Amino acid sequence: MKRLAKEEVAETQSVEKLQKSKEGSAVAVAVVKDGPADEKRKREEKKEGKVKKPAKGGAGEEEKESARDSGPKKIKLEVMLAQVFDPEKHDPTGWWMSEKLDGVRAYWTGANMYSRAGNKFYAPSYFKDALPKGVELDGELWTKRDDFQKCVSIVKRQDYNDEWKTLTYMVFDAPGLKGKNFTERLAKLKEIIGDQKSPYLKLHEHVICQTPEQLMEATDRVIEKGGEGMMLRDPESMYERKRSFALLKVKKFEDAEATVIGHEDGKGRLTGLIGALVVKEKDGTTFQIGSGFNDK
Repeated sequence: MKRLAKEEVAETQSVEKLQKSKEGSAVAVAVVKDGPADEKRKREEKKEGKVKKPAKGGAGEEEKESARDSGPKKIKLEVMLAQVFDPEKHDPTGWWMSEKLDGVRAYWTGANMYSRAGNKFYAPSYFKDALPKGVELDGELWTKRDDFQKCVSIVKRQDYNDEWKTLTYMVFDAPGLKGKNFTERLAKLKEIIGDQKSPYLKLHEHVICQTPEQLMEATDRVIEKGGEGMMLRDPESMYERKRSFALLKVKKFEDAEATVIGHEDGKGRLTGLIGALVVKEKDGTTFQIGSGFNDK
């Protein structure tokens, strides 16, 4: 340890303590305290208004949010997923229908919010305070139609950012209400959420489908406004934690899942970049996807 001069000792009022190491030898530890000069400087800075205050929303606010949020970062979670509506096989009459939102699926455990894969979303306290405690909810974090990328960019950040103020949690189910069908769960959600005024929480609107024509007309209206399509829910269905035919997605275009197995190199302007992805469907069919990319 560096030996302090007498002036340094007087300036800092350092206090040395002796601690025993594991080997039994004495080790000097310097505990440095503010001396008279430091105290005088601090008084002058305070008088002149130079003392810095923590920035609003800075590290201090982050620590407060983190202290309040003690939930696990990852949980085992399974949610109800939709099958594709087939007008040749499915009669939507009597089913509940709602707009298919192009946001980010979110599951509220009653204390914290998670993705459908069980990864934690870092929702700020002002957002979580608007949600009912101890009640499991299933819904979508949403801003507006055709704004999916913005939703993703907000919720994937692992900090408590104010961008959450642009999001609304659109609730469409209550998985924790065991033994109740969807119609009963929807009625309970109306009691729980009701007409509350928070901009961060809203019960997603559902109406009974009267005819197949009504469903198609509603789908066309939503798509014309930039939406994705419609969803159908069997009024008698229980909440199933799997892909279910009691929940159907209605879209004007088909989508499918495929596994990326390779890529083709770009040519010309795209030399050195990916030209196309090679993917394989579940039935073994392979094909290339060459659109939807940018140069970044």
